[in-house]
Amino acid sequence: MTRTGKRIYGGRDPREIPAYPLVEAARYAGVPLSTLRAWVGERKEIPGVIELPEDSQGQLSFYNLVEAFVLGRLRRKHQLPLQQLRRDLVTLRELHPEVRHPLADLDLATFARSVFVESTEDVVNVSRGGQLGIHAL
Repeated sequence: MTRTGKRIYGGRDPREIPAYPLVEAARYAGVPLSTLRAWVGERKEIPGVIELPEDSQGQLSFYNLVEAFVLGRLRRKHQLPLQQLRRDLVTLRELHPEVRHPLADLDLATFARSVFVESTEDVVNVSRGGQLGIHAL
């Protein structure tokens, strides 16, 4: 709250506010602009993998920027196919419905071309539909 009693950002999480135009976000995330356009679903025939805020007018929030960065690294560094990552995101959202931005908020790891989500209790192989993994000793 400010001194006048007004809430900054209208009580909204500033990380959710659209602030990054696609060109700028592509540069920050290190991905081609055409790739980012596809990931946010700008082409209507292919659903996006990054969900923009409702009032985005094509701009990304900070969370979306982090998601684009993570997707870019999973694609390039770990050479994971986009089709697999689409399925993995569906599984992540089913396993953690309370998490709005799983790529930004969850502790992810990769091994042997699989994506894992880690918690204090267990490791889940997201690429295998939620199969439990084993913590390293």
